[in-house]
Amino acid sequence: MPTLPEHAAVRIRAEVPAFAGAGHDRLYRLLREAIGVAVDGFLRLAAGEEDSRHRVEAYFRGLGRAEVAAGTGGQRVLAAIQVAGESVWQTIHTMVAREEMSGSLVAELGMAVSRYLGHLSAEVQRGMAEQRHAMVDVRARLVSALMQESTGIQPRLVSELASAAEWPMPDRVIVVMAQLYGFVPERVAGLPQEALVWADGDRLVVITVEERLSEVTDALLRLDPRVQVAQSWSVPLLHARHAYRWARRALGLLRNGEVRAESRVVPCARYRMMLWLAADQALADDISHELLEPLDGVKARRRLVLAETLQGWLETDESAPALAQRLGVHANTVRGHLRVLQDLFGEQLHEPQQRAALILALETALPRWRTELGGR
Repeated sequence: MPTLPEHAAVRIRAEVPAFAGAGHDRLYRLLREAIGVAVDGFLRLAAGEEDSRHRVEAYFRGLGRAEVAAGTGGQRVLAAIQVAGESVWQTIHTMVAREEMSGSLVAELGMAVSRYLGHLSAEVQRGMAEQRHAMVDVRARLVSALMQESTGIQPRLVSELASAAEWPMPDRVIVVMAQLYGFVPERVAGLPQEALVWADGDRLVVITVEERLSEVTDALLRLDPRVQVAQSWSVPLLHARHAYRWARRALGLLRNGEVRAESRVVPCARYRMMLWLAADQALADDISHELLEPLDGVKARRRLVLAETLQGWLETDESAPALAQRLGVHANTVRGHLRVLQDLFGEQLHEPQQRAALILALETALPRWRTELGGR
């Protein structure tokens, strides 16, 4: 009997890839220890020592918790238990054959070993479930700490929760938000394990690092062909709450037709000006109306054409032919529009501060005017 753990450990190392190789000496020692605990527990139970059951159960639940904490998924331990069971049973079967035990006794012993191994596997899975639940709870508290607005971020609390959740704290993060349609899944296949994920109404939010951005975005897009995803730019970890606001605001602008994304992915960095203006929509609308008041008397469709010409000219300062090519019209048409705009706005078009303010005002007004004309 003393050699049973050693024999089983050697076979596990040969048959379970996760335990193979010279780099797993510590795992190998733990493996022998676990088999020793299991064999000792079985013998004690067979001798009527029921108190040993709790010690063995606690040990294997601990293995399950450790597997989840290590990010292995627990399958290697379950596979090891199966191989160990086969190895131990072969050894026992050889021994009882030498003792010429009756077939019924051998069958009874075999069933006892099988039940015992099933029980150990169940305890491992129970430990895994306990650890997953604990980590989900801690990660939820970590998300809450990172998103705290009212009392402000508490770096020490964030650090403590990250440590408890075994979450490696990156220096900088990106917030990715998916607008979902229908149910919000509990799990998303393909997300990196270190990503922080939570549901926010009909949106799914992920905190990740720049190196995993494509992986996270692809996983979210696979959820549904209708899913739209907003990506913040990279920010310090303790500014994640701001990035969350920007991503949420970007999805709102997309939903309202105020931005026109070329794909289902909205990079917030491309719409920083719009996000800034959307921070206080009432103020932005008021300022926009005041600055663009010269266009109030112009009919809606012509107002939109003049506004788009003005926007292109203010942003690029291009010549009439170059701007005409960009807008898809004749150069003389652009010259005519610029003369009208000069008459309407006068010296505002040549003062640097006013030019910058007009660009912001147009960023606010143009999406609304296009929508009013049927999304042109």
